[in-house]
Amino acid sequence: MRKLLFVINSLDGGGAEKSLISLLNELEVYKDHYEIDLLMPNKKGLFVNQVPSFVCQVTIPKALYYMANGYRELVRQRAFNIKFLWKKLQWTMILKKYRKQTSGIKEQLLWKVWKKQVLVLEKEYDVAIGYLNGYPNYFVCDKVKAKKRILWLHNEYQKIGYDTKYDRSYYEKADAIVTISELCKEKFLEAFPQYREKVFILENISSGKMIQKMARQGNTADMQRPDNAFIFLSIGRLVEQKNFKLAIDTAAYLRKKYLDFQFQWYIIGQGPLLNILKEYALQKKVNSFIHFLGVKENPYPYIKKADLLIQTSLFEGKSIVLDEAKILGKTIIATNYNTVYNSLKDGETGYIREQCPEAIGEQIYLCCSQSDTLKELQENLKAYASGNTKEIKKYLLLFEK
Repeated sequence: MRKLLFVINSLDGGGAEKSLISLLNELEVYKDHYEIDLLMPNKKGLFVNQVPSFVCQVTIPKALYYMANGYRELVRQRAFNIKFLWKKLQWTMILKKYRKQTSGIKEQLLWKVWKKQVLVLEKEYDVAIGYLNGYPNYFVCDKVKAKKRILWLHNEYQKIGYDTKYDRSYYEKADAIVTISELCKEKFLEAFPQYREKVFILENISSGKMIQKMARQGNTADMQRPDNAFIFLSIGRLVEQKNFKLAIDTAAYLRKKYLDFQFQWYIIGQGPLLNILKEYALQKKVNSFIHFLGVKENPYPYIKKADLLIQTSLFEGKSIVLDEAKILGKTIIATNYNTVYNSLKDGETGYIREQCPEAIGEQIYLCCSQSDTLKELQENLKAYASGNTKEIKKYLLLFEK
């Protein structure tokens, strides 16, 4: 049996995390060929319970556990190693100094601070996979004995703000570098043209069968539909990238221009901007039209119930939410970020509009007031109902290569 190790920060709600769960579930039919381990330093998250039983969750190196978890979790687990707590305090002080740096730079600094403390895993693997850019990739290169190392990149490299000099040595160690769209590949090669021969594109796995089944389950009682009101849905972490202020501005635009147009806009997700977004909705006087539902382990009944799936992102790698909405035959309106064209064909499988409330708002109103125009689009989406599980063959080829 070939031994595979997957490394990811956590299985909290996110596209990379969701795609890993789908991949692991698709690999179950190959469990007699692969012995699969999963290393997840932060064992909390929305999808933890969806890890299939044949996958072994390996013991986390102690220093890595302290690095990846917050003080509250350490206290809850009674983790009181003085050496590592002191290192964590050092990191907290360093972080204050670099608080204005990009998330990519902060993650590189995090690994620099902790790298010497983290022990190398004893077990040797045929293939070690860092499934998320950042310290999962660094850990696979520095702390795993493996015949082959595969590093994943789930976004446009430049958008995350990494120091290319620091990352160069890690990509040099990689046997393969995987990204999820043609544009993500192009952007990566702008930074690292020397690695063209070992860059591959693998789509995130979306299982139509699983998504259709889960869409028939679950309770959506917190997604109310008042009389004659349309239901809109957006999904994503409450962070700047997802641009939910645009959703609030669009709701305000619709309320001002179309007084009799009734709708309720629901947002699934959690994140640091929750209170800021709630306050902004209050300022814009649309707090009774915008509703934050938190995270949902099963978002598919919500997608199925909504009239429109609206994505307001500033950028994405390749949006798994859009792929899932297409599987469920949902009408999609998305902003014109760079990689959206890998997911949608404007007017054929969805609508792509400028990142402004007027453009998004007018398309929403048009979709809701002229439903006959959507019939052709709905017919086009039937081709996506089965998902892309055939993509698994490309994964297997890469693991075996």
